[in-house]
Amino acid sequence: MKTSPHLPRPRGRHFVDGAGEPFFYLADTAWNGALKGTEAEWRTYVERRAAQGFTVIQFVLTPWRGCAEPLHGPLFEETADGPVENPEAFAAMDRTFAILAEAGLVPSPVLFWTNNPHPEGKEAFRGMDSVHPLFTEATMITMGRRMVDRWQKHHPLWILAGDGNYLGNDFRRMWCRIGREVFAGHPEANATMHPCGCTWVGDLFAEEPWYSFVSVQSGHGNAERDLRWQLEGPFSRRWQALGIPFLDTEPNYERAKCYHSKELHGAFHVRRGSLWSLLSAPTAGIAYGTTGIWAWLREDGEAAEGHGDFWDGPPWHDCLESEGITGLQHIREFFREVEWHRLQPANHVLSNQPGWTNPEETVKAAATDSSLVVYQPVGGEIVLQQDAFEAGNRIRHFDPATGEWSEGRLEWTAHGQPAFTTPPASDWLTLLDRSPAT
Repeated sequence: MKTSPHLPRPRGRHFVDGAGEPFFYLADTAWNGALKGTEAEWRTYVERRAAQGFTVIQFVLTPWRGCAEPLHGPLFEETADGPVENPEAFAAMDRTFAILAEAGLVPSPVLFWTNNPHPEGKEAFRGMDSVHPLFTEATMITMGRRMVDRWQKHHPLWILAGDGNYLGNDFRRMWCRIGREVFAGHPEANATMHPCGCTWVGDLFAEEPWYSFVSVQSGHGNAERDLRWQLEGPFSRRWQALGIPFLDTEPNYERAKCYHSKELHGAFHVRRGSLWSLLSAPTAGIAYGTTGIWAWLREDGEAAEGHGDFWDGPPWHDCLESEGITGLQHIREFFREVEWHRLQPANHVLSNQPGWTNPEETVKAAATDSSLVVYQPVGGEIVLQQDAFEAGNRIRHFDPATGEWSEGRLEWTAHGQPAFTTPPASDWLTLLDRSPAT
């Protein structure tokens, strides 16, 4: 078995591996992969993602609205006398974790999904807008402990619950109780909550001993309010107060239908959504997703279980390669050119901001002591504050769609401000070094 060098844990606002080196969270989302995939399918998938440079796989452990009947049955059944375990399902999930470990990938498993329709109607479960976990609190505590005891040896980045808003006080307190009980025997465990789209829960759980990193879902909308939430909401503002890693674990999925226009997100939207999030808070990592993989579809045009006809796409094996994945690989290569784990948002260096009038053109900047990174969804002129850079500073442009670098040039406006210009036909990353070019 290949021993994972990662064993990631938070250190300040990013993760480090077992040797204490910065660990870049680059996750693929396979919610149903461990529930619906055969062992051979899972191995093929995992080996390909490892070869592509992914470092984390996000998946679900227990039944949810997207998979009511897992291939090997559920890990347990809830009965009047308590939960009854399914040894075959546990053994199959053991192999799921083992295959990840062999490939050197970090598991990020969801213990329980929250956003499931309630069988008794919209207001039946604590008034939480028709969403609820499928199990009682007592069962989730018992089986949550069982799962953590069994798989903590793989050093997962746990997701206690998936796709909820958690905002009602009773609901939040329930999850706080569950988290304390589930992780009590493993104080070394690192966990988060995966909220529904454009929902902020970081402050609700920040004081919980098990809550080690923030997860948000900037999601799949393209209305102005959705974009503004990602660009200007608490994810971009609360990092200074909380001081733990911030991750967008569900940005625009490739080939997902936009909630409002119903158009498909393409590779550009994957790059834009990822880079906006990577530069909106201290850089820690990002996740990728596409319907064929997360729903584990097997037929072309098949729809995801439990989601109506909104989510469909090609089968999972046709989603192993894509323009979106290639773009993420290029982005990862770009961040190797800078001390990414020291990057902090630095939009204050921008003198002009196209996003003030059109959020789709919002420019994001982040800086270390020695470098400045600027992302433009649309090329054009960027003017920096007067004291940001000097003549002789090196500037390079990077095309995240192609992975190609080109040398740039700083010019000065009539007001003495440094500026640069990129071609308008693409999105661009620009890297400026504060040390003089050689």
